[in-house]
Amino acid sequence: MYKLISFFIFFFMYIANAGSMPQQLAESTAAKGCEFLFSIPPVFEEAKSDNFVTIYVIASEDAEVTVEVTSQYFSKKKAKANEMLVFEIDASFGQVMEWTLKTNKKTVPASRIYPDRAIQINATKPVLCYVVCQYKWTSDGFVALPTYYLGNRYIVSTYSDMGSYYNAYFPSEVTITAVEDDTDVRFVLGGNAATAVKYADSIYYSGDTLKATLDKSDVWLIMSDGELSGYPDLSGSAVLSGKPVAVNSGNVCANIPVKNTTCDYIVSMDFPVNYWGKVYFVPPIASRKYSQIVRIYAQQDSTIVYKNDMPVDTLFAGGVENIGWIEMRMNGMNAPQAAVISANKPIQVSFYFPGSREDDIVSGDPFMLPILPIDMYQNNIVFCTPRSSKANSFNLNYINLVCPLDGDSLDISQFSIDCYGEANVLNSEQGNELKVIDKGIFQYNGISKKFGYYTIQLPVSGTYHIAAQTNFACYPFGFAEFASYAFPAFSLAYFNRGIDIEPPVAVADVACDGSVISGKIKDMPDNAEQRSNLYSVALLESESQNVKLTVSPFVQGISSETNWEMNTVDVRYDAIAAIQLVDKAYNIDTVRYKYYGLKGISMEPVRDNICIEGNMRDTVVFNLHNPKDTAFTLKLATYPKSNSLKLKSDSIITLLPYETHKVVFETGVDTANNEKFLIIEKCHTADTIMLPLEYTITHYPLCMSGKMDRAGYSIGDSGIYLLKFIHNSYNEDLKKITEMTIKFDYNNIFTYLDTASIHLPELDNWTIVYKQIEENFDDHISTFTMKIANPNGLYFADTNSILHARFLFLLPVNLENSFVPQSNAYHFSIEPQIATNYFPCATFSSQEIAKINIEKICGDELRFIQISPYHFDIAADGNSIINNEVKYSLGFDCNVKISIFNSLGEEVAIPVDGNKTKGNYSFNFAGYNLSSGIYFCELRTLTFHKIISFFKY
Repeated sequence: MYKLISFFIFFFMYIANAGSMPQQLAESTAAKGCEFLFSIPPVFEEAKSDNFVTIYVIASEDAEVTVEVTSQYFSKKKAKANEMLVFEIDASFGQVMEWTLKTNKKTVPASRIYPDRAIQINATKPVLCYVVCQYKWTSDGFVALPTYYLGNRYIVSTYSDMGSYYNAYFPSEVTITAVEDDTDVRFVLGGNAATAVKYADSIYYSGDTLKATLDKSDVWLIMSDGELSGYPDLSGSAVLSGKPVAVNSGNVCANIPVKNTTCDYIVSMDFPVNYWGKVYFVPPIASRKYSQIVRIYAQQDSTIVYKNDMPVDTLFAGGVENIGWIEMRMNGMNAPQAAVISANKPIQVSFYFPGSREDDIVSGDPFMLPILPIDMYQNNIVFCTPRSSKANSFNLNYINLVCPLDGDSLDISQFSIDCYGEANVLNSEQGNELKVIDKGIFQYNGISKKFGYYTIQLPVSGTYHIAAQTNFACYPFGFAEFASYAFPAFSLAYFNRGIDIEPPVAVADVACDGSVISGKIKDMPDNAEQRSNLYSVALLESESQNVKLTVSPFVQGISSETNWEMNTVDVRYDAIAAIQLVDKAYNIDTVRYKYYGLKGISMEPVRDNICIEGNMRDTVVFNLHNPKDTAFTLKLATYPKSNSLKLKSDSIITLLPYETHKVVFETGVDTANNEKFLIIEKCHTADTIMLPLEYTITHYPLCMSGKMDRAGYSIGDSGIYLLKFIHNSYNEDLKKITEMTIKFDYNNIFTYLDTASIHLPELDNWTIVYKQIEENFDDHISTFTMKIANPNGLYFADTNSILHARFLFLLPVNLENSFVPQSNAYHFSIEPQIATNYFPCATFSSQEIAKINIEKICGDELRFIQISPYHFDIAADGNSIINNEVKYSLGFDCNVKISIFNSLGEEVAIPVDGNKTKGNYSFNFAGYNLSSGIYFCELRTLTFHKIISFFKY
């Protein structure tokens, strides 16, 4: 019936559940499963002798093992591979404090710290440790967890004080053992309304927090006090520490349930919450009259608990009875029945064996047993039954095996079972045959495989090895009339594998609008034997805003990766997220994500008041400011789309962090007077913002027209350019214009006269502040600039004209010396640029533009001889008319008239008028009684004429 095998070497298997020891211990001896620290909560002692804490150590390789209680006990032994060592520690050394019949009659002593009272185990090679408190009238046991397997968050499972039936205290109790110095610990009291704890001269109640700082090997003992009639209890209390600690929970002597005598000591070593799971198979204890009892603990809000797929309750974080934890019978007050406890979030399930007085069928005292979640199952285990001692012996030892079925039926032959005990062999000939006393199938649809259980009576005491092709759970237990024990069994490899010290990682593609797509969260390392797999992925709400996280379903401790996506709720606003990634080894990493929306980008005007005339256009300028520490690539547009406002700057820009970028718009008159906006788009329309564009339009206060005195000119001619300012139809205050700058470019075939050539007959009180000429002979362009001022500003001389300015131009006499003929130079226009101090009206509108044609006329036929090719500025360069004499030349016989005109164009003298033959001539104007000023001298024939200008001192 059974596959019986002789001794074989077990291959160590890495299971996907790692411990929560911090990374700094990973390379130490402790990180390799060689160090243990724990403590024994007080045991109710009715007899003073033959009470021992027995430690069973099974070595994976030849090893040296020491067990020590500082200054109290020390023992060192050598073990061979797969051999069991036994250490017996007297109760006076092994447990934290004494609890006797006399003690429990008194008030519960205050909870306190016991320095250096931890039991310490150190081995040179990884070992497996089972601990059994074997006292004369009571017992229980647990599997010891190596220090690297410990964590810093627990929820304890004890049992209620039933002392109201005896008018004495039998407290619920917890010990917390530090494995490093300077370990800060908080104990958040759970229990029920009757629970209280005395500590540090204060009394604490459910919901209160106790605090302590422990050094390595210190033990903090916490015992329940309170109203006995309400059954005080520490169950559900949370242990939170800055560094890993060991937590042992129990009761000095518990009735299970509280009304069922006789009591027995119970104890267990709690698993950190990161090893909790969602699916627990709870096998029955055969031959009992009533079904098994469990307590179910939650660590998160809205944890829905199911029994055999049917919801039974919803639990919440908080640790108080019927809120954070519940106690229930698996099948009510009916016969034991296999049951599956599951939940939508991680839970812990503790099994409680009732006392024998409940049904008088099975002899045995109560015990407590943590049930393993399915993801902690293993494919081989090793354990030992407690050996006989002076205090007690366990003649009846059992195991409950929970395993997946091979198909739809149970098949015990899938297990290989070997024993090294008193007979060293399992066989029927010597009566050492395994007895299956119960078996059954779990009714559960939550996973694809079916599971079953076997309850097997072990024929002999000793060390057992059990292996199978699939993962299973094994729970050794035993009892006698005054004793009991139970603990989950593990493989040697389980505490002898590489520790997972790497947190999960998150990778994803992030879209322009902040969406996280194609995201994957993966636990590390890649090596599946070392990886502990995912435990939780949570958005830290207090550190996140404007985001929504979506994570694909995954099985805690089994799934190595999962998909995730995140969306920015409103892409216009900034978003931040903190996503906490935790694996089963409780390695934690927080992925931080930041998205920048366009809200916050602002626009301030640089020039938002413009002057235009009619259908003319001007520009407005705004500064676009980025206040954020990221760059944006932006698409700009105006709204509404119309000719009244157009974007003149680039429509696609990169706005650097904290940068201010100038944006220029071209604008005209908007008859509809619509509101206007700058549209800023980052990715698409969803993340677009619209910034209002507000600016003021005023109209040009002046118009201008300019023209020459004639359209055609030839070499040697002088010309008059008249600039006329005309008031327009709008009513701006012209007196604000107290300064004007007149500037224009012209071809170098012209030369300008000095300041006296500008005549302002209607505004005699305007003064010339400065004038300047910049020449560029390479391009044959000169720039003339002149600034005039009047502190009283402009005013109306008449309804049409408010200001005239005459500029005198002169054509050179010789093209070769001063002008390189170019086709475009013979036809050009002069359009002055006028600026004023009346901001922002920087220019005038133009009604007419002076168009000038240059005619190719030979200068030798008719010319003034002494005309300088340079700018004619008499006062500056001395090129005045010598002795008031004007020389001229005629290339043919003709009728000649020479006239002199003042700057207003009035003829004031006629020096020559009659027929002359070709040749050179002169005349003197000294006798014409001319006053000082600018004059024009015109030489005219029937077909040609020339004009010069001169200055009379």
